[in-house]
This record gives sequence, structure tokens and C-alpha cells, in this order.
Amino acid sequence: MTPEKLVYVLRHAPELGASIRLLVLDEGHQFDAGARGVTYELLVTSLKEMIPSVAQKVLISAVITNGSEIAKWLNGDESSVVAGPHLLPTERSVAFASWRTQVGQLFFVTPESPDHEEFFVPRVIKSSPLKVRRGERTIRRFPTKDDSQSVALYLALRLVGHGAVAIFCGRKDTATTLCEMLIDLVDRGLEMPMPVAISDETETELLARIYERNLGSTSAAARAAKVGAFTHHGSTPHGVRLAVEHAIKKGLGRFVLCTSTLAQGVNLPIRYLVVTTARQGGEKLKVRDFHNLMGRVGRSGMHTEGSVLFANPEIYDTREKADSKWSEFKALLQLGNSEPCASSLLTVLGPLKSNGGQITISIDPLDVVREYLADREGSGAWVDQIAEERSNRWFSKETLKRQLAERRDVLAAVESFLQAHWPEEEGWSGGSRGSEAAGELAKRTLAYHLASSEP
Repeated sequence: MTPEKLVYVLRHAPELGASIRLLVLDEGHQFDAGARGVTYELLVTSLKEMIPSVAQKVLISAVITNGSEIAKWLNGDESSVVAGPHLLPTERSVAFASWRTQVGQLFFVTPESPDHEEFFVPRVIKSSPLKVRRGERTIRRFPTKDDSQSVALYLALRLVGHGAVAIFCGRKDTATTLCEMLIDLVDRGLEMPMPVAISDETETELLARIYERNLGSTSAAARAAKVGAFTHHGSTPHGVRLAVEHAIKKGLGRFVLCTSTLAQGVNLPIRYLVVTTARQGGEKLKVRDFHNLMGRVGRSGMHTEGSVLFANPEIYDTREKADSKWSEFKALLQLGNSEPCASSLLTVLGPLKSNGGQITISIDPLDVVREYLADREGSGAWVDQIAEERSNRWFSKETLKRQLAERRDVLAAVESFLQAHWPEEEGWSGGSRGSEAAGELAKRTLAYHLASSEP
């Protein structure tokens, strides 16, 4: 069951906690996943007190590098860590698109040492002219070298016949753009088979109807669903995401346009992951998050192998230039570069960071709390106000707004948790026992464990 369900059960029947001897926590790297991570941390903190101290607690994650620190907080013993970063149950190949000549190709590299080329597949990316619409004079082609999104879509369409394909998009609007691009290609008579041709016809029709009823028949996602391409991101209604996951898992659908929601515990038989960017929501994608995403490819028990394809030819073709992004992608592929698992609850207390992250300015966390509490309408106007007051050449307004909005979301998660778990007999009119319980809960969190007494 989920941690939420278990905490609910134990609060209503605390005597059951005494019989628990083993607690297994999956996806154990979620502590710094923003508001979601705060709720997870508070739930795990609560569960620690609800079961006997002698009960064994096992936290599982494929991407935690500071396991000893987490283990010390969870079990009081930093040596209780079993590490196996290189124990991969399936083969996973990595390739970069290259397009220096008239026809593009794929270079497969060693993930641990991307500078080492294992082999290449020639003549796999070929640009073709599209039908010209009335009033157009310029002939459009698909794909084009300077458009990594079109290359990603091209590779996905070519590969979908060999297994389920996911295109990773760094932003939700990128997924929408790809849907619109696919619809335009269909309208222009692109001579490539659409995913619907190898998907279950009935399931595709049902999914398209679900998209229409939730998002409208004219939405890009609904229209793309009709040709077998399904979106899966934070703005996709939860029920629609579940329906897409079911279709992919059962082999009824084979083409999904997604953000990192695909990495959040979704167990799908993805054969190919096509990557368009190394950023998520405008920020550099964490190494840990990327490897968690890669873990969806070639899932053990579903496939014996899988492939991760980087669609932007510029990455590989300019790797020898000084301003190349090659080093960024090389670092992304090496699990040893994973960031330590931190606590979103703790970041609320930290300073604000500049545009590049090199400079910080202090901000009193209690000031943020006061502004949050004073915002009874919930409009978040204080976020804009503080960002406006503190913005300068190093700290843009948008950068500050994003960080402050994240803190607002964290505070909302804390407030929601306390509301759901406040002692019923005290209510919200006051009461010392509830306040003391909240204080004790704070002292037992991972955030408190990782924090320093120094400012």
C-alpha cells in the first residue's frame, strides 16, 4: 500500500503497528521531490514512530548515492546499506544522433565512457519533403537538422514498430508541440506509418475518446491520440494517465510523449527512450532523475534489452568544440555523478540562488511563512512582490519567482499534512498537545537530521 494508506490505517488502529516487523519503502529517493517529497518525508517520519523500533525498515532506490546518511536517519546505523550500482538486470544501449552528411546516423557509445564509440548505424535519418499547403511557397521537410524535436519524432516513428517508444520532453508544452507537429505531418501526408497502425484499434479509439472528454476534441493531445500517440505529464488528468499506462503495459498502445512523470514509479515495457533535452522545466536535469528515467527502459521481466537515444545531432557533432554541451551529457550518463538525496523540507530554510546558482542571498524562512499565512486568498501575490523587490542583474525575477513558488508549495504540503493528522479532539481552535506533536515530528524528520546548527 502507499505510505498515506498505511499511516491512515495505523492512526485508526494503532494496535496493528505493534505486529509489524518489516517495512519496505520503494522509490526511496523522493525526499527532495518538492511538495511531493515533503509529504513522503513526513509520512515516513510518522511511520517510524508507529511501528516497533526493532522492526526492520528497508528503503529501496536505484539512484541514492548518500545511502549511509539516509540509513543513519532511518535505522540509526549508517553501515546498513547494500549498494549495487552496476547490477543491471537488462542490457541498455545508449546512442547519439549525428547528422554531418546528407543522411544522419546513430553512434552507440559506452555509457560509462561516452567518448568510446562501440558501433554506428548509418543512413537512419533521412529528410523528406512534405506536401505544400495552399498559399505556401517554401517546401517544408521532415525532419530537419536544426530541430531536435523533429529528429526525436522521426526516430520514434521509425522505431515504434520494434517496441514501445517514449519521447522524453523537458516541459509539458514540448509534449503539446510534438503532438501538433505529428498532427501537421499527418495532414501533409507524411509517408511513414503512424503508431495507430501497430496499436490495438479498439483501445486507441477508447483512449482518444477519453482524451476528448477530458481535454476537448480540438486539443492537440486528443487529436494525436487518434493516430496512436499519447501524452503523459503533470497536466494530463490522473485517470487518463492510468488508462495510458494500462494500454502501454498490455501492449495495446506503443507511443507516449512524456515528462519525468514516467519515472515516478510507473512500470511500463518501454523499449526505446528518445531524449530531446537534458533539462526539466528549464533547469538542468538531475543525474539521479535521469537514471531513474532510464530505468524505465528495458524493464526486467518485460524486455531483455532497451535503448536510450539522444535526438539532438548538435550534441554529438559539436562535442570537440569549446562551447559544446557534450560534457554535460557525458556527466548525465554516469551514475557516479548522481546528486546526494536531500530534503525539500530543508531547502525551504536555505538561501535563494542566482540565475546560474553561483551566488546566494539569505532570506528569513519565517518571513516566507508569514507571507504564506497572510495570503488568505491563496493568490500567491507575495511571490511576485518579493521577487520584484529582490531582483537584480544576478537574480532575475523569474528565477526568484520559481524558487519562492516552490517554497509556497512546500509550505502548502506541510499545512495539508498537519491538517490531516492534527489530533481530532483539539481541532484547529488551539491546544498544546497538537503543537507539541508537530514540534516533535519536525525533530524526527530527515531535514532535521541533515541540518546543521550553524547558520
